[in-house]
Formats: sequence, structure tokens, C-alpha cells
Amino acid sequence: MWLINTYTLTLEEFISLDRPAFAILSHTWGKDEVTLQEFRSLTGDYSKKSRGRKVLKTCALAKGRGFRYVWIDSCCIDKTNSVELAEAINSMFEWYATAGECYAYIEDLAPDASTDKLKVSRWFSRGWTLQELLAPDKLIFFDRDWRPRGTKHDLLGLISNASGISQEVLRDKSILPDIPVSHKMSWAASRRTTRPEDIAYCLIGIFDVRMVFIYGEGRKSAFYRLQKKIIHRTNDMSIFAWTSLSVDEKHSGVLATGPEEFVNGSLYRQQSGALDNPEYTMTNKGIRIETGLQYSSDGATVLPLHHSKESHDITGIYLKAYGGRTYARMRPYELANIPNASQGRPEQRYLSPSISVATKRKLDTTLENAFLFKSSLKTIYWQYESTSPSTWWDRDTQSYLRDGNKPFTAFHYFRSDWHDVGPSLNFVVAFGVTDGGHAWARIDAGSLYDAAVSGKMHLVKEQIQKLERANESASLTIQRWKAHMLEIPFITGNGHEGTRRRNVSTTYLKVSVVNTVVHGRSTFVINMTAQSDTREFIWPLIVFSVVTIVVNLVWLILEIW
Repeated sequence: MWLINTYTLTLEEFISLDRPAFAILSHTWGKDEVTLQEFRSLTGDYSKKSRGRKVLKTCALAKGRGFRYVWIDSCCIDKTNSVELAEAINSMFEWYATAGECYAYIEDLAPDASTDKLKVSRWFSRGWTLQELLAPDKLIFFDRDWRPRGTKHDLLGLISNASGISQEVLRDKSILPDIPVSHKMSWAASRRTTRPEDIAYCLIGIFDVRMVFIYGEGRKSAFYRLQKKIIHRTNDMSIFAWTSLSVDEKHSGVLATGPEEFVNGSLYRQQSGALDNPEYTMTNKGIRIETGLQYSSDGATVLPLHHSKESHDITGIYLKAYGGRTYARMRPYELANIPNASQGRPEQRYLSPSISVATKRKLDTTLENAFLFKSSLKTIYWQYESTSPSTWWDRDTQSYLRDGNKPFTAFHYFRSDWHDVGPSLNFVVAFGVTDGGHAWARIDAGSLYDAAVSGKMHLVKEQIQKLERANESASLTIQRWKAHMLEIPFITGNGHEGTRRRNVSTTYLKVSVVNTVVHGRSTFVINMTAQSDTREFIWPLIVFSVVTIVVNLVWLILEIW
């Protein structure tokens, strides 16, 4: 760390362990700031360069207030040395936090202007000065003529209004780790930096992360990397509570492109502690998270963020699945507000941090001609096992999405285990679209089932073609049996009471495909229905009831007699 000796006006280098007490300058840069190389070469009249006067004034001020050393970012960082530059940027928040005093020089605050004008100064609009406001314990504001205008603690109300930062945080920076990510991002929403990437780099100290600096990577890339670093440190779900500035954007990734998209981030309050939030981590497939989803009144899928704007509502983001349990953000220009109800079953999902133009086009047509399943089967009798191929199956909406309009074949595997009701029966529902664009569905427990569970899709297609040629209906007949124990014993040949095994019912399973419109999209709806014929079960019940009544009457007569 380079420090300026306020007595000799020379640069001296220190390491953290032997660093002396020092003051520090906060200011907005102009075009002709004094660099480290220029400061070393200046030997007398610093006023030859207008910004040199700012350096001299800072040194004189620090010296007069009892500091032998002062740090000024423009001339205490060797910007030609990439390693030194990276170390300085990563350490800057800590340097401002440990400085004995910080002097905020407000160059556009005229000597005759009221202190209230401070809130419209350029200093409150720049990215780097945000951490310079938060980090110092003692921050003193000076106008253009270096006249003191008050400290941060003297001007809490004015500064809070100008920055959007609560007075509680301005008083005590130690609570910064407990402030939601969306709140901290909102403080930078209206701030600007000269270099595009700096809008991300200037926030690393506030979020207590470290980054490699790649000038030239672009603003969006740098901000994505910042958010990924934040995700490594916290499971605060408010990092997803942003809104796109474009209402025309239908789909996006779940990460914001800049802090301006968090402009309303301070409006949301955390409903539960961080320990209650689900764990999520960055992977090469996306952000892996195990959580349940909820649904809005219009049927859209919502990821709850455990924050709320109103006391009884939960804030969330709209999601759309597009294969492989992967989700993109839908309607990124708005947040969802849903009733505080229980979430769906937690499952492992992947959230795409960003999406390509090609993926956006795919998402626009994902629900076009999708297969939506509707079933009247009782889950006590029928258990859904799996779907193959599983890439495009969206369990949340019970839809099989399509990769464009390509032909495909897929199947659902169902298991039936009735135990005392009778023998187990497994079956498969196969469905798809032919090369000619014809949608079909079949249900089978025989050769098609065997081909499907073998995992050999070419055998499935062969069996489908056979069923089509045979013109077999898309239905399945099942015989269900149940053993009955009559309470009134009937006598067998050996004198013992007996049991009867009766045919309970015959169940007909049927699937049909209907092309309809769901949420404005052309969709194939596969209806799975079950119908039972219980006539064979009625007669045993009638006989049993009549016998019971007669026996009870006889017993009653004998008792009276």
C-alpha cells in the first residue's frame, strides 16, 4: 500500500502489518488527475497541474488534523501494474474502513450553496463513492473551497434521502452482512461509472467478495460474475428479486444485467432467516437448487423468494421449464405476488443464470404443441414411476414440452400395486408425434410395455406401428379381484366357515389426445380416464345383506321366545 507522507510529500510503501495511521480522500475524478508516476516526477510546483492542488490541499488538511500519512486513489495506485491494481481494488473497502478519517471533497458544492445541495452533487451519483460513504467510521464533507460542511453522523437524514440507505446502516456498517442483497444492489441502481465493468467492481467490498478484474469483458459479464461470487457466500434469495427495464422481454436468465434492475429492491422485506432459505450453488448446468414451487392465479410457475412487499403475500419470480429440469425466468419485467401458502414438493432444479438468443426463441415456442396430461386415475391405485426420455418432462405443470416441432416418441411408466385387492399390474402410456405431424397416444401392458421398459425406443416405435396397423383402440381392460370374509359363517364340507374370492370389478383405462388451446397456446391434451363395471360386486353385497338381516331376525325371535 502506497501512502503519501504529508510532511515530505513523497510516496512510501507499507504492508498491512506495519501500516501507520492514515487519512484517506474520497472524491470524483476529473480528466487530469495526478497519477502515481506523475506524482513521483513532480519536484516543486504541484499547482502546474490543476488536480495537483487537490493533492496538496488533502495533504495539508491531513497534516493539520494530526495525520502523517494520507491515501489518495489517483496517485497511490500504480495502474500500470495489473497485480497492484487488483490488490488495491479488492482492498479498497477495508482501507476506507480502517482509515482514521475520510475527507469527502464535493467539488461541485459551491461555497455559497446550502448544505442541502449536497444531495444533488455528482459525488452521490458515482459508483465508487458508494463504498466510500459506507466504509469510513468518520467521514467529513468539504465544499469546493475545502470548508467543512458536516460529518456523516451530523447529516444522517440528508445523506439517507440522497443515497436511499437507511440511517441505521449509515450509523453502523457492521450490520451490512444482514442487509438483503436486493437492498444493497438498490443503493447502486442510479449510480454510474466511467468504465463499464466498474459498476460491478465497485460493489465487491459492500458484498465482501473478491474478483479478478478483466477490463474489456463488458458490463454485463462483469455483473454476472459479481452475482455468482455473491451466490458463493450467501443463500439470500433476494438476489433474484430484480425487474428488467424492458417490458418487451419475455424470457431471461435469473441473474440481473446491472444494479439498475434492483431499483425497487429496498421495498421487499425478508420473511424468514437465511437458515430457512434453500441451499443453492453454481454449477456448469446452472444454479442448482432444491425447492418447491408455487403457482399464480393464472397458472404460471413461481419460485418463492422468501421476501414480501405486503405482510400476507410472498414475492417470487415467474419461471418456465425448457428441458432437463432447467428453468429460465419468464416475464422478467415483473415480480410475482402470491398468497403465503405451502410450496410444492422440494425437488432438484436448475436455474439458468443467463440465456442465449437461440434459447429465448426456443422458450417462445416451448409450450406450442406441448402435451398436457390430465388424469382421473386414483393415486391410491396407480403410481407414476418415470418418463422417458425425461429431458422435456415438466412435472410441475404435468406437461411434456417439445423441442421445437420435431417428431418424437416418449412414454410414462405406471405401477399398480393393490396388495390385497389383487395382482399387480404395470402399464405404459406411450405418446408422441409422427414424422407427418400426427399426435398419438397408446396405453398398453403387453408388447408395447415390454418394449418401453427395455429402453429401446426403436422397439417402441415398431410396436406403435403394429398397433396402428391393427387399428387397436387406445384402451386397456383390467380385471380387479378382492377376497371377502363373510361375518356370518357359511358351512363348508368339513364343517368350517369359508371365504369367497369374488370378482370385484372390471376397469377400463383409456387415453385420448385432443388438440386444444391452453393459455393462448395450441396444446395437445392427453386425457387418461378409468371406468369400472361394478355389477359383479353388487350381487354378493345384496346376498350378504339379506342373509345378515334374516339371521339377525331369527336371533331376535329366539331371544324373545
